[in-house]
Amino acid sequence: MGFKVVTTYSDFVSACSDFYYGKNFKDLSDDIKERLNEIYDGRECVDGEGCNPDDIWVNGFDEWTLEETLVDNLELLSNQEFRELKGESMISEWVDENIEQIESAISELGYEFLGRDGIESWYVLR
Repeated sequence: MGFKVVTTYSDFVSACSDFYYGKNFKDLSDDIKERLNEIYDGRECVDGEGCNPDDIWVNGFDEWTLEETLVDNLELLSNQEFRELKGESMISEWVDENIEQIESAISELGYEFLGRDGIESWYVLR
């Protein structure tokens, strides 16, 4: 006869402090930590089903650069368009004008958008 272990996190990020890789979540910005806590708030996590903080850090959490986000992963801009906008210091304005499209494209790829740190670091969860 087998048994199932169910864990419920009331504060996911605080629970991560005892995990080897998961403790890295504590170093993220408050906005990102708050978003992670919202996602895992009261969620029942059965061992082996992707809720272990170490597993999430290694296999589910990603930090993308601005270029990876817009050019490589979402293909919203070509390399040339990106370089031109960046060279003309217009990239920040472009991002602000297109943030809904960016977030939608992230979601369409099957990722949960957690937020960003400035303009250069974008955080997503698979």
